[in-house]
Amino acid sequence: ATAGMFANARADWEIILTVYAGALPAGVVTTAAFETILGELRQRLSAAMPLDGVLLALHGAMVTEDELDAESRILADVRGVVGPDVPVVMRVFDRRLGGMLEERLHFHHVRSVSAVSAPWFVAAALGLEVIATFAVDQETFIAGRLTVRAEGGLAGASMLDLPMQARVMALFREGGLEHLPRSQTTLQAGDDAYVVGPPEDLLLLLMHNRAVAPVR
Repeated sequence: ATAGMFANARADWEIILTVYAGALPAGVVTTAAFETILGELRQRLSAAMPLDGVLLALHGAMVTEDELDAESRILADVRGVVGPDVPVVMRVFDRRLGGMLEERLHFHHVRSVSAVSAPWFVAAALGLEVIATFAVDQETFIAGRLTVRAEGGLAGASMLDLPMQARVMALFREGGLEHLPRSQTTLQAGDDAYVVGPPEDLLLLLMHNRAVAPVR
């Protein structure tokens, strides 16, 4: 997935690769190996300066002979090289690591892969064509498209009947595209609804669309 980030980079971006290391999960990392890899990372970052940003793809479960929280040590060393003003973006796999980084290093927008991807997969499984996932402050949102089912509970529901933070941003039906439907607008079978909201509210919306009972 990190390689995919590089593949989708803008043409005018210069990608500078530094260090990649991996191992099978079979015990702690030796101090010598960790310090060698970290020293190489610091050296290559220093040689590449000035930088516009740094992307770190960390797992979150590494323990060394001397470091119980090896990822925080990596991040602290990177920050020490690039300084306080260069954005450092972390792709972390583990929720625990995300919370630890927020608490210890005063990060405010840490999202693990599972925190971002799990709502995406659940929503897609329930019938949402996911367009994007994003975060506003500390809350994750999903944007997507769903088709109102004739036998589901959304058919005939008005905008006021929807879960609290779920919003229909546009409706596409036979009469054309309607942006920001009015509160009295009712959903009709076959409508394509472009929706946005927190995962919990959108999942509730999708379950109503699959249910026979009306949402009201």
